[in-house]
Amino acid sequence: MQITFNPIDYSFAWTDDWYVFDEEVGSSKAIEACNFAYAKLKSLGKNPKRFTMQNQLMKRGGVGTGNPQIEIFVTIYGINADD
Repeated sequence: MQITFNPIDYSFAWTDDWYVFDEEVGSSKAIEACNFAYAKLKSLGKNPKRFTMQNQLMKRGGVGTGNPQIEIFVTIYGINADD
């Protein structure tokens, strides 16, 4: 099993004409969620391993969304665990 935590999922929002994204807040919340999931898996007797993927290009918006396409580089946090 692999679980990932993307900072964009925690602090990205579209505004009237553009977007707001606080990478520091998003990363902090993603790490917090990752740590919580790690502790939960450990308590269930799993053997989780944390990992990070730096400089991942994420896209939001684009054709059909009503918003312009934007690209942001972020660090993704994750856990691999036995099923």
